[in-house]
Amino acid sequence: MIRVDLNPAQRNAITIALRETEIALRRLLADLDVDEHGRLYARVAVVGEAQRRQIEQLVNEALDEIIYLADALDLSPQLQNPLAEMVGQMTVLWSDLIDSRADKLARYGEVDPAASAGLNPPLDRLIALLEKLMGVAGRQGSA
Repeated sequence: MIRVDLNPAQRNAITIALRETEIALRRLLADLDVDEHGRLYARVAVVGEAQRRQIEQLVNEALDEIIYLADALDLSPQLQNPLAEMVGQMTVLWSDLIDSRADKLARYGEVDPAASAGLNPPLDRLIALLEKLMGVAGRQGSA
């Protein structure tokens, strides 16, 4: 096993790079089996069996290297709360929804006068629901 002395900034940089790589690789493995259908999107992995086996093999080899480096450098795992990530994403989506209101659409051209009545009430309800969701999901450890 290697022995490398790193200063705190170097240790932090390599920890982040390895962590983000591990997250991406594990998500890739999970996405090989994705079959998700919403109203406005579908996520379906289109991958042949030979390609799947090759991807799995390469990902597992890469994960082995990450494990080796993390062990050799005695890097600590970071606890991540998926709800916190979701709240961060919801904040951006909340902003996007506000920018989708009829008055904001004028930046893309003339807006149909009926747009406010047709778009704003359901958008406002959706925005309010996201605000409530962010509030509930943002609470730490509540039951």
